[in-house]
Amino acid sequence: MRSDEIRSYGYARHLMDAPRRQAVRILAVSLLVLLGGSLLAPDSVQTWADTQPDGWRRSLAAAWADPVGRLSRSLGVDRPLTATSDALDTANRGLPGTTLPPAPTTTLAPRVASPEEPLRILALGDSLM
Repeated sequence: MRSDEIRSYGYARHLMDAPRRQAVRILAVSLLVLLGGSLLAPDSVQTWADTQPDGWRRSLAAAWADPVGRLSRSLGVDRPLTATSDALDTANRGLPGTTLPPAPTTTLAPRVASPEEPLRILALGDSLM
């Protein structure tokens, strides 16, 4: 084999590895963000796992949420988020201006259609409607 053939093969091989390296970097960053977010907000991960439909998705989410939540709480990584949410949660402390007045409970009688006053319906949509 000539040296220029080896060089061209090496160059092509380098070009083929570049997209793979970029894909591996993107995957590594995605996993790092998933792990970091899970550690910082374990309650959100548990809520997400609890709201999944029954089946493999819920099992997988619960299998992820339980150990990450225990690890986060044992390391204390979730404390800044907990402290911030406690500081911003003023509804439980009865501070002024934190509760809304009750909404009025007025109801209207339903309209009854008649031949003189038919019920008109506005229907908007695309061509499939």
